[in-house]
Amino acid sequence: MKERPYSTFYARLLGGFSFSGDGQEIPIKGNLRSKYLQVLVMLLKAGKEGISKERLMVRIASGTDSRDKMMNNLRQQIFVLRRTMNGLEFPEGQYIVSVKGRYYFSRDQDVMTDTGQIDQLYQVLRSGKCGKEKRTEILREICNIYSGEFLPMLSGEEWAAVEGAYYQNIFFECMKELCGLLKEQKNYDEMLELCSKASQLHPYDEWKALEIDCLMAKNRYMDALKVYEKATEVFYEEFGVSPFDSVMAKYRSSQGQLLYASGVLSEIKGEMMKQDTGMGAYYCNYPSFLDVYRLMVRLKERQDLKISLMICTLDSEEQNEKVTDISRIMEDFQSFISENLRRSDVFTRYSPNQFLILLFGSDEQSGEKVVARLQRKWRMSRGEGKPWTDFAVEEIETPGEESEAV
Repeated sequence: MKERPYSTFYARLLGGFSFSGDGQEIPIKGNLRSKYLQVLVMLLKAGKEGISKERLMVRIASGTDSRDKMMNNLRQQIFVLRRTMNGLEFPEGQYIVSVKGRYYFSRDQDVMTDTGQIDQLYQVLRSGKCGKEKRTEILREICNIYSGEFLPMLSGEEWAAVEGAYYQNIFFECMKELCGLLKEQKNYDEMLELCSKASQLHPYDEWKALEIDCLMAKNRYMDALKVYEKATEVFYEEFGVSPFDSVMAKYRSSQGQLLYASGVLSEIKGEMMKQDTGMGAYYCNYPSFLDVYRLMVRLKERQDLKISLMICTLDSEEQNEKVTDISRIMEDFQSFISENLRRSDVFTRYSPNQFLILLFGSDEQSGEKVVARLQRKWRMSRGEGKPWTDFAVEEIETPGEESEAV
C-alpha cells in the first residue's frame, strides 16, 4: 500500500487505457475485458457523479434478465475488484463506495478523465455563452484532448460502443467547425496538423480530403497528390471503392489540366519519370488505370492497336479451404504479375481478390497464350493444392463508329 494519499486520480479512456495518481502511473493488471475491470472503468469515467447500481447491473449482465442474478453478479464483480485493488499501489482509504444506490470510485479524491474534460468543454460550447475567440480555443482543446476510439479493446461491448460513437461524433463536430474557422483565417499549418492527426485516428473518414485541401492551399501539390494516391490505393485494396473522386476533381482546372506549380519542361519530365524505375509491368491505382484504359480506347479508334483486357481472380476456397490470408497472397501475386509481364503492360488491383491487366500489342489469341503462361508459372510457384487463380482475357473493342473529324 502507498502511504501518502493521492490528491487526484486521472484515467485516459480514449485511444487506449492508462491510470495514474498525481502523475504517477498506477499499473492495472488483468484483461480490461474482464467484468470487474469494466466496473472499474465505469466508475472512473463517472467521477464524482458516480453511477447508479441499476446501470452497473445492466451493463455487466451476462445474458440474464433475473434481477437477483444481476445483483449477485454485480456484488461478485465488486468483491473481485476490491480484492484486486488491495494488491495495487493505492493508499489506504475507501474505494468502490456505495452511497444511496450509487457507486463511486472514491469520495475523498478527485477522479479526472479525458472524457470528463471533453464533457465539460462541450457543455460550454453548447451553452453558446462564449465569444468566437473563446469558442475557437475550446474547439482546439477538445480536438487536442481526443486521442482515438473510446477503449478500443472493449469495442465488442455494447456500452463501450455507445460511448465510442458519442465521443467520436463530438470530435468530428468540433473538427469540422474548427477547420472552417482556421480556413477563414488561412491558418493552413494548424489545419493540416489537425487533419493529419484525425486521418491517422480515423483513416476511413473525410480527414484525408481536408488534408489534401490544406496541402493544395499551401501549394504543396506533389505532397497532396501522394496523399491522394496512397489513400485511394488503401481504399481500393481494402474495399474495392474510392471515396476520393470529388477530391481528384480539385486537381484539375475547368480545362482538365492538372493544377501543379509552374516549372520548366525538363524539371517536369524528370518529376514525372523519377518514380518509374521498375523493370516489369507498370502498377497503378484504379482511377489511373481507368484513365489509361480510356485513352487507349481512343487511340485504338485512329490506329491499328491490339489491346486486351485480362482479369485475374484469386480463388482460395475451392482448392484450399484452409487459406485465409488472401491479402498476403495477393501481395505475392502482384509481384508475380510485375515480374512476368512486359514494361508496356499496365495492371491494377480491382477488388480484394482481383487484378486487371492491360496487355498492349496483344489480341485475344495472343492474350490466351499469356494466360496459359501465367497459369503455368503461378501454379509452379505455389505448388499443388495451393491457391490458384482464374484468368480471363478479351480484346478491347472501340465503342461504335468514329466520327469524321472536321
